[in-house]
Amino acid sequence: MKALRGAALIAAPTFFLLLFVVVAALRMPYPYELEWMEGGALGHVGRVLAGSPLYVSPSLDFVPFIYTPLYFWVAAGASALLGEGFFPLRLVSVLSTLGCCALLFLLARREAASWRAGLLAAGLYAATFEASGVWMDLARVDALFMLCLLGGIYVARWSRGVVGLATAGGLLGLAFLTKQPGLIVALPVVAWTVFAQRGAARLAAPLAFALVAGGGALALHVVSGGWFTYYVFTLPGHHALIPSAVLSFWSSGLLRPLGWAVLATGVFLVGARREQALFYALVLVGLIGASFVSRIHTGSYLNALMPAYAGLALGFALGVDAMQRWAEQQGHRATAVLMVAVLVQFGALLYNPMRLVPTAEDRAAGDRLVEILRDVPGEVLVLSHPYLAERVGKPPHAQEMALFDVWRGAPGDRDRIEALIQRAIRDRRYGAIVLDEPWWGTPDDFDAHYRLAGPVFDRPRVFLPTTGYPSRPEYLYLRRD
Repeated sequence: MKALRGAALIAAPTFFLLLFVVVAALRMPYPYELEWMEGGALGHVGRVLAGSPLYVSPSLDFVPFIYTPLYFWVAAGASALLGEGFFPLRLVSVLSTLGCCALLFLLARREAASWRAGLLAAGLYAATFEASGVWMDLARVDALFMLCLLGGIYVARWSRGVVGLATAGGLLGLAFLTKQPGLIVALPVVAWTVFAQRGAARLAAPLAFALVAGGGALALHVVSGGWFTYYVFTLPGHHALIPSAVLSFWSSGLLRPLGWAVLATGVFLVGARREQALFYALVLVGLIGASFVSRIHTGSYLNALMPAYAGLALGFALGVDAMQRWAEQQGHRATAVLMVAVLVQFGALLYNPMRLVPTAEDRAAGDRLVEILRDVPGEVLVLSHPYLAERVGKPPHAQEMALFDVWRGAPGDRDRIEALIQRAIRDRRYGAIVLDEPWWGTPDDFDAHYRLAGPVFDRPRVFLPTTGYPSRPEYLYLRRD
């Protein structure tokens, strides 16, 4: 029985924590994209380092992603210290994810008075690495977003004074300034501090949140001449809903990978003290609500599930702790059944780590592509992967997804982007254009200005990203001179 308990409560979560660290360490030095929009994040960091604004009028030279800016600022600081490339951006995410695991450990340990519960919470969150899109170590905004969220939740739970609660509100404000769904999590948590505290402490969290999130958004709106609001609020408002995702979010997104965690979370909430149950119910409403709202819109991916998975990892640990105390009163058989259920939950999240690590062939293929682009006279447009143009000393340009977000906005936005594209093609601005797939922006007379020089790669699976949209450079077009 002791061996079974140790495997369930110690070995399994420790294994997944170590597995994440090893896989992240193997992936961080890879000089090319692990996911097809990482290169766009690299371009954002380059603009910050150059002192150029992020939120500007859309052009073929640059269009920002539809996120708030904190991750790009932090990543720029890391790049200033560690140098160019993906490594410093990914390091920010890896350290943020480890910080999330530490906060989940502290939350569960303090709530259950058990370090095993803390280890369960941290380990289960790490175990969702693949289920949440293999996103926790990418040069994307999500890991830092999660760190700010969980930091705000932890401080809100255990602080009583004005300074501590103001810190909680400030951290939740920083989460919003990293990614907009932070607002959905912040509102119920901040509301809890208002009703759970007394005196001046009641206002500390909401005022700090309003100052950081609202004041920051207002300042960015003013400084950017309104472009911040356009990208961060207006364009996401044009993303259509996916009706089928309303149900699949619960079945495929939550119950299939984390069914036992959902059950354990329910057990914890039913048996918890009133104040405890209210706080974590509001936290789960915020975390799961943020994931739900993100996941049911077009353009979303599995990374949208990260907030929900963090909440369920915490609920799982606290629920298992409560059920273990009950099972021990019932005898060894009940305890054994519970430990097997814990192992089944971790087993459901097993993944092949080597599938997530780029190969030597991937690196060699990227090196060959870089040499091809280096030999092209003039500018090059690598539409989905603009960092490759900068890698060979060419001028930067906008990333396809950022352009597409503008293109699918209001009709006037679409006309503006199409006019920019048509002018660049007909002026033969680029010496070469590299496309991943047929381009939604290609004008009818494209072939009169550019000719297909052939496929970029001679192997079907090489140089594909390890997660996200499976897109790679496919077609090389050269300018007709």
